[in-house]
Amino acid sequence: MLYGITWLLLIEVVGFATFVIFLSIFRTIPDKGYSISKPLGIICLSLATWLLSISEIIPATEIATILFFIGLIICSLIIGTIRVNTLKQVVKNNWRIISLTELTFLLTYLIFFCIRYLDPGINHTEQPMDFAFLNASARTITGQPLDPWFHGDTISYYYFGYWIFGTLSKISLIPTVATYNLSLVAIPAMTASSIFALTSIFLKF
Repeated sequence: MLYGITWLLLIEVVGFATFVIFLSIFRTIPDKGYSISKPLGIICLSLATWLLSISEIIPATEIATILFFIGLIICSLIIGTIRVNTLKQVVKNNWRIISLTELTFLLTYLIFFCIRYLDPGINHTEQPMDFAFLNASARTITGQPLDPWFHGDTISYYYFGYWIFGTLSKISLIPTVATYNLSLVAIPAMTASSIFALTSIFLKF
């Protein structure tokens, strides 16, 4: 349960920080980009750690990854402080769609959290392979996860999705046996909230 709350808070912090940073870019969108701020922030954070580590500039250690996260928060605080009046006005004018989008995210998160809580097994179909790739992505610091079946070689498979949640695992310090299931909670929650907001925008709800 504690892992689920920690994971949720991490996603919320990343999402809100990204919302503040990209506010001016998405100013023409009705929800000002709030609905996509969570996945966008997570992807940007993961992409930064991957690019710098694979370029051998900064290794993707837990400390480095956490520092990237702190850097995101600091940038958000600076921009938010400078544009605090604009931010307040945006939230005031768009509180309805922002609130409903967030409610959709939280409800979906809760539903899938309960599902994974009742059935946390990682033991069928491609789950063992997914778990192995997640572990490899979370353990590497070079940007190239080691192949769990071919010692000494790197994964010759698209692995960035695993890298994304490996990055969140490093930031949250939650073991991958838990973040595997929490990833399966976060994905549908972010998808549902994004689809809801997109539908609302098109239907002018």
